[in-house]
Amino acid sequence: MEKVKNVLATVIAWIKAHVKLVAIIAAVVVVAIIVISFVTGGPKRAVKSYISAMNKGDIDKLVKTMDLKGTLAWTECGGEEDDFIDAYEDIDEDDDEVKDQLKAAEESLESLLDNIDDNFEKYSIKVKKIKEVEKLDNGLYEVKAQIETKSENDDGDEENSTDTTTFIVYKNKVVTMK
Repeated sequence: MEKVKNVLATVIAWIKAHVKLVAIIAAVVVVAIIVISFVTGGPKRAVKSYISAMNKGDIDKLVKTMDLKGTLAWTECGGEEDDFIDAYEDIDEDDDEVKDQLKAAEESLESLLDNIDDNFEKYSIKVKKIKEVEKLDNGLYEVKAQIETKSENDDGDEENSTDTTTFIVYKNKVVTMK
């Protein structure tokens, strides 16, 4: 017991003698934790980024928020969570057919954004509330979010809706919506 007291006294004495160094180390650790949480973001941030890119009509940002390889894998496995990782790993992004499929998916997204732009004078979409985040097998997440959509067509007719949409997220990127 005496040895423990001596060690504790030595540690406390060292901390008192180096208070500034201990404070700096503590501050660096706190900042690192905050930065990591903002950089990685998680499934909630993935959905919010995806919806934000849709709202802005920015195809480049939209593609960056998505895992198009994951979208192909999700389609390949028929939406079966247990088979997703195998399907994901089987996709060879260097294969010409896969490259064509990924390019077609990008073009489809661009066409979707163009249709929205062509058919609506005003359009906004936002995440009103994240209702639930459920961790599925293999690092997949299911995120249920309440999405609010407001639009006005060229004739001035307004349409507003709020729906709950389920997103599948893998590696902090949206794979698909259900």
